[in-house]
Amino acid sequence: MEGIGTDGSIGRTEKNFFTQLPFAMSTKIPVEVATEDHVSIPLTLKNNTDKHLVDSHDHFTGRIKSNGRNSFAANHHAGTAKVIYLDL
Repeated sequence: MEGIGTDGSIGRTEKNFFTQLPFAMSTKIPVEVATEDHVSIPLTLKNNTDKHLVDSHDHFTGRIKSNGRNSFAANHHAGTAKVIYLDL
């Protein structure tokens, strides 16, 4: 913000802020896949809150089948991210 004060002085200030969802989920999917390819998709779950989140397994993770390499932990600690690999 820029402006002129009541005494005629020139002033400038700057503030930075951002927003984010409390819980984020992202993935990267391959652009091309051949018939013989083994596809493992990384699913990133991120808790952006300052609170410990507990998943009921019936809500989200209970509907997705894991490949066994990574378990769907019901606990998502504050400010952390977890990557789960989904085999197709």
